[in-house]
Amino acid sequence: MGKRFRQIYKEGPVVPLKIIFSSKNASEFSQHIKYMELIAQHDAALMDDYKNQLETMKAERQSLLAVRSKLARLEKNALTKRVEFKNAKKNKKLFLKKILKKKNFRIQTLKELKKASSNLNELITKLLSKLVSGEGLDILDKRGRLDLPVKGKILNKFGRQKDKQYDSFIVHNGINIKARTGTLVRSIFNGKVLYTGELEGYGNLVIIGHGKDYHSLYGHLDSIKVEPNQVVQVGDIVGLTGETGSLVGEALYLEIRVKGKPVEPLSWFKLAQS
Repeated sequence: MGKRFRQIYKEGPVVPLKIIFSSKNASEFSQHIKYMELIAQHDAALMDDYKNQLETMKAERQSLLAVRSKLARLEKNALTKRVEFKNAKKNKKLFLKKILKKKNFRIQTLKELKKASSNLNELITKLLSKLVSGEGLDILDKRGRLDLPVKGKILNKFGRQKDKQYDSFIVHNGINIKARTGTLVRSIFNGKVLYTGELEGYGNLVIIGHGKDYHSLYGHLDSIKVEPNQVVQVGDIVGLTGETGSLVGEALYLEIRVKGKPVEPLSWFKLAQS
């Protein structure tokens, strides 16, 4: 096909005329005409075939371009997926590391709380030996009518509570009351200051004896405003709130103990009835 097209291009329209006019007679002229018609039909068929091939090549080229474009998109998507997978794997690793760190911190916290509770129990035992049973007024008569030492949100419940995040249990012998550092802390009842000082896990701590083996404890204080053996009245300032020894930030830690054992504190206060 290419050879024929080159021949037509070189010879142009003059050659057919030469062939026609070179005829010597009518018979030869007629043969030349038929010959030229056959050549024209053949060339037309070649041209149609060429056009069809061009259309086919054009369609195939468009199809190839579409395939190449699709492959480029697939490659881009694959690259994006690889990056996403890599990032997800990295994030999962960091998440697991963070969870493990939190779990280890929680385990250490539980150990510290148990140790702090043990230290406090030892201190209370020593203080009990110094008290005369029945000393002072009867705080029991005021149960359910006392004012909290500070106003604020109660951050935890008293007693054995389950930590759903770590599927473990923690024992709260008292409550933490959220309060900004520097808030006035007041004695919940008349009594005598039995202890002031720092105790591991409780920070700055004040213990007041209210007679008949009743005690109130005020922890995480920023500063202490009373002295040992000082007699206090209900509402007297014993210190300022802070976060010394606290694992929950700014808060007052409050305990009530009877004969050295912690009891549920909220039932002693007015809010328990509201």
